[in-house]
Amino acid sequence: MTVASQVKQTLAGLKSAQQTQMIVDTLAPRVQEIEQEEPQYKN
Repeated sequence: MTVASQVKQTLAGLKSAQQTQMIVDTLAPRVQEIEQEEPQYKN
């Protein structure tokens, strides 16, 4: 594996991790809202 391809792979991984974090940040507050609206689902 060349250095360039390693760097590309690392960047691709970071980019997808960033997108995952964005999705998590977007969904986390919504999950809390749902929990408050529907207390019977809480463990």
